[in-house]
Amino acid sequence: MEGLGKTAYVILGMLELRPMAGYDIKSFADDSMRHFWAINYGQIYPELKRLQQAALIESTDSAVGSRQRTVYRLSPPGREILHAWLGDQSASTQEIREEMLLRLFFSDSMPAEKTVRLLEAMVSRDRSAAASLRDHRPVAALNGRNLNSASSTSGRLPHLPGGLVRAPAAAGGRR
Repeated sequence: MEGLGKTAYVILGMLELRPMAGYDIKSFADDSMRHFWAINYGQIYPELKRLQQAALIESTDSAVGSRQRTVYRLSPPGREILHAWLGDQSASTQEIREEMLLRLFFSDSMPAEKTVRLLEAMVSRDRSAAASLRDHRPVAALNGRNLNSASSTSGRLPHLPGGLVRAPAAAGGRR
């Protein structure tokens, strides 16, 4: 299908793991890939509608207690589209949207002490990110064996070793 955006592929990839409601998709994305690819509800629900209209996903309504929710699953055509995208070897632009780095870029007009405080805050944030990535090592070691939980990130962390190298380097070289 022409014209699918990255959010569509995120959703198709998640639904290949297991059927999920929109809330589950958001929770799983926040737990597993937010540090390199963030999505929000304003992207998820319109994209679910488009994907369903294109017959790339299917849905069923189910009740959880007194609440009604729609659970989505990947259709065979959706799986084909996802696998074609996954196998695409063409290069794409690497985009990093990092607000603190943007502020640093424009900080020449600020007093030096404010720039130093910004750098210190960046180091602190990056050390925290490195610690969080280290906390995922046991989950990554499960190698995809526990995909029943919406918050499970097992097997979805092939980026973990690189992240552990880059985050401490960004945080002043400590590991």
